[in-house]
Amino acid sequence: MNLYSFVQLDLFILLIIVLNIFSLELLNWILHQLRGLYYATHLGCEQKGNLSYTSF
Repeated sequence: MNLYSFVQLDLFILLIIVLNIFSLELLNWILHQLRGLYYATHLGCEQKGNLSYTSF
């Protein structure tokens, strides 16, 4: 009983850590997209990676 609850707590902590890493990656990706849009609107046509941005 005690060991089972300990293992359950350990898995819960691991899940929280994984979710934190995933949310950080997602936030970084969103910031990267916003930065690309910012450069596209302020610097005109620009090629970044596989995505090409054009000025509006």
